[in-house]
Amino acid sequence: MAIPSFLLISLFTLLTWLGAAEHGVLAQDGINNSLFSSLLDSLDNLGYTNFTAVARQVTADPQEITFSLNLVDTSSPKTLFVPNNSAFANPSINLPGRSYDPSDNTFLSALLLYHLLPGSWSQDSEALTSHANFPIPTSLNGHNVTDLQSGTHQVLVCARGADGSFAILNQVHMPTVVLTGTTSSLVIYEIDAIIGLPPSYSISTVTLALNGVEALRAVAGAPSLDNAQGYTLFAPTDAAFGFAGLSPSNITDPGQVWNNHVIMGQTVYSAGFVSQVFTSASGLSYAFDDSGTQVTLNGVTANIVRSDVLTDNGVVHIIDCILWNTTLTTNAAADLGSTSGAASVTPSPTVAAAPTVNASTSSTVSSGTASRSAEAAAAAAPAATLSPGAIVGIVALGMAALTVPLIVVITRRHYRHARPDDDDDDVDVIKVRHDRSGRRSVFEPPTPVPFRAWCDTGGGGGDGDFPLKGSPHEAPAAPPPARPSREKAAGQFALRAPPDPARCFALLDAFTVYSVS
Repeated sequence: MAIPSFLLISLFTLLTWLGAAEHGVLAQDGINNSLFSSLLDSLDNLGYTNFTAVARQVTADPQEITFSLNLVDTSSPKTLFVPNNSAFANPSINLPGRSYDPSDNTFLSALLLYHLLPGSWSQDSEALTSHANFPIPTSLNGHNVTDLQSGTHQVLVCARGADGSFAILNQVHMPTVVLTGTTSSLVIYEIDAIIGLPPSYSISTVTLALNGVEALRAVAGAPSLDNAQGYTLFAPTDAAFGFAGLSPSNITDPGQVWNNHVIMGQTVYSAGFVSQVFTSASGLSYAFDDSGTQVTLNGVTANIVRSDVLTDNGVVHIIDCILWNTTLTTNAAADLGSTSGAASVTPSPTVAAAPTVNASTSSTVSSGTASRSAEAAAAAAPAATLSPGAIVGIVALGMAALTVPLIVVITRRHYRHARPDDDDDDVDVIKVRHDRSGRRSVFEPPTPVPFRAWCDTGGGGGDGDFPLKGSPHEAPAAPPPARPSREKAAGQFALRAPPDPARCFALLDAFTVYSVS
């Protein structure tokens, strides 16, 4: 709301008075009525008359002076959200399960305290810029409308809006926040709706449609969280139950599964997930990713699709998968052993096999939720068959085991056989294959020629491989060199000239001679 120029004088006077109080000019004996009255007068001049009327009514009750005491305490800065007059036209809009009672001073006092925050806060505060959601403690503690663990104040979950505004979450109608004035001791914001008090757990399960988790609690025989003093619940959506085909009626150990989802006696907000280790009622520890958007317990991981849903005595984080595993995993057992004071966990049967899910149901579930729920259902069902990936792996391994020896055999046979002489000189060569037994080597191919005839007549000459032209008894055209020379070329022995007949008989025991046709 734009402040009229003539009202700026009143605001300036108010902030100047507060500044003087910071330096001890004003006495602080009990309630500083002068300071409190001046503050309300200045807010009247700014047009917030409905708010100031409620504040005066509550302060007039000797039992309800907490708000005024906190407001005029200038020893530390405060942030005050002031609903404008139009906000009182529908005061119950952010009060699900409650009704705005203008005659109930205890209720009104709690409402005023919920609008007053210790500390100086803005959309640019580091806590709001570094977290998606951040719980800011309010001045509200008790007053029959909140019942957190001892000494814990109820919080407002705030964030920095996409447009850079100061956003207050968990409201049916999110108030629009407009800065009105500030000093080092008081920051005043105008809002266009009354900030509603957190509802009870029972109301929250209805408004959030958490019927599945509440049914699980009932089947488990656990007491209602309405009576708890501080709790943290990781609540699966109804879609997570429906798509996985799981329900409290087919969960073997519903008590243990319920305990996997709840921390008793402790209210844990998303900003504190990674600050320390938190233990569920089942005795197992939660693990969170760095962004605080995933939670893992006993090997099962779920996405946190909505965090920091406030109730009057705890907080709910909505997840897309059931933390169904009640059989202790190796990592969970190690974590349990390292956690002091953790309750002992007895491994118990897992969730019974889930029935087939109707395809029409899955169309309403996001793909991420569907896949995670399907994995949970598959893991929960006691299946003894191999996965397709395992079958493919086994087949591939068997094929490799058969193929490698076959390649080796073919390769060895290839090198054992002589390679043909592919030249076009119509001359074949005598080739030698070494017998792997180590006893002798043989020439190929096997066309026997009388050894003595071969030695007597010769087989030709020349500088190339030793030829066998025409008849084996055909005399050579020219005398060969006196001594034979052997040369290893391309894996074979080629004789350039016939050996000395006297040496042929000495070689008879080592070689068998064949002609190559």
